[in-house]
Amino acid sequence: FSMFVLDEPLSRPYPEVDIVSTPDGYDVAMIHANNGTSDLDAWMHLFEEVLTALNVSVDATTLYERLLATLSKADANAGGLLNYNYVSGEFITDVKQGTPTFLRHRDSNFNLANFMKSHIYSSFVTLKMGVARLAEAENLAFDCITAHGGVFQSPTVAYDLAAALDVPVQVRSTAHKGGAWGIALLASYMSETNKTSL
Repeated sequence: FSMFVLDEPLSRPYPEVDIVSTPDGYDVAMIHANNGTSDLDAWMHLFEEVLTALNVSVDATTLYERLLATLSKADANAGGLLNYNYVSGEFITDVKQGTPTFLRHRDSNFNLANFMKSHIYSSFVTLKMGVARLAEAENLAFDCITAHGGVFQSPTVAYDLAAALDVPVQVRSTAHKGGAWGIALLASYMSETNKTSL
């Protein structure tokens, strides 16, 4: 999902946008996609099984890092490979039930780098659609996105997200901590707020 702190409230409600709030009261537009890296994770588990069958031991973190590192060698169009990562349905695209599907033409450039690229593109495309709809409807321009989540341990993924959303993306060293980092910040904020209100 993406969350954008707004300078002012939206002009009207949007079915694909939830409005939440910052601790100090600013509206935040949240766009939620049901399918992020769920399908990619399933493929990674398959790759783990292949390695195990070959008596090769690689921890999950290393596997993700090494395979995502191949993105720098991928074609811009992912070699013509196409992945629908819908493990579950998607509200934004009005898909009721998920059926993950990977497609390639016989002439596609079918290699590991393009395979990984097609999955990263697929992980971001629904989010891109929701963000684009909101930006167009409200004439919004986003300054920057701070990306969180384990997939951003590979710096190349941030470039793909920036290209998808057409917004600069920054990734901090704590990106893989994701939600835990945010919860810690909120807990610290609440602790300090309670001290000053006593």
